[in-house]
Amino acid sequence: MRIRDNLYHYKFQVQKVIDGDTIVGKLDKGRNNFDEEVHIRMLGIQAPEISKAKTAEERVRGYEAKNFLTDLILGKSVIVKTVKANDDDNFGRMLAIVYLPEKDDLDVNQHMIDSGHAVVYEA
Repeated sequence: MRIRDNLYHYKFQVQKVIDGDTIVGKLDKGRNNFDEEVHIRMLGIQAPEISKAKTAEERVRGYEAKNFLTDLILGKSVIVKTVKANDDDNFGRMLAIVYLPEKDDLDVNQHMIDSGHAVVYEA
């Protein structure tokens, strides 16, 4: 494994799930010092919106995605992999792929798509 393959991987403690593609928690940039609170937008996926839903059905789907993600990662330590070219979005959130070590490094972003709670999103 080359060193550059490991750049931009951070430990992250999930403290809140905003919706099916946005989480909040503490980012460790080294030495298990989880003092920086960060909003993360999960890269490459789009989950149904809750606050901007136009119909009751869209709102329900938004809550289903949020609840699915909450059950999967809330309160857990995950690994986030940022992409340097897409480091932040327009709302100041870090863009990242989220991995769940306790489930054999499950790619959470892809799992949201595979479970039907999100779709592929390309900005």
